[in-house]
Amino acid sequence: MGKLACILLCLCLCFGLCGCNVWMQGSYAQVSPHKMPDNSQNGERIEVSSYETLYEALCGIVEKGTTSATIYYPNENAQTLQGTMEAVTSKLKSTDPLGNYAVEKITYQVGTRGGVQAVAVQITYNRS
Repeated sequence: MGKLACILLCLCLCFGLCGCNVWMQGSYAQVSPHKMPDNSQNGERIEVSSYETLYEALCGIVEKGTTSATIYYPNENAQTLQGTMEAVTSKLKSTDPLGNYAVEKITYQVGTRGGVQAVAVQITYNRS
């Protein structure tokens, strides 16, 4: 009787753990193809106020797969903003997993737009 119960238990576990889509309605047996992000937009406009928000904004841009964006930093001068952007892009490519894996190159241009300090960011992604 003990052997029969053990065999039945093993059979139940095998059927239960096999991932049969008849029992699970195919919920985790379905795979959808990868879609490349739509990069046809003209870019994104973002306003930041500190180093941390600049880093978070850049991480968000990479996460969305956006190729160009304008980041406004109203309370910073151009020279300091240039150094901050160097630090942020370096940190993104070295410590952020998505930035490290997906980003091939980040270029930026510091200037003003409407009297406010702004950075035009262009991101090239790895396609492999």
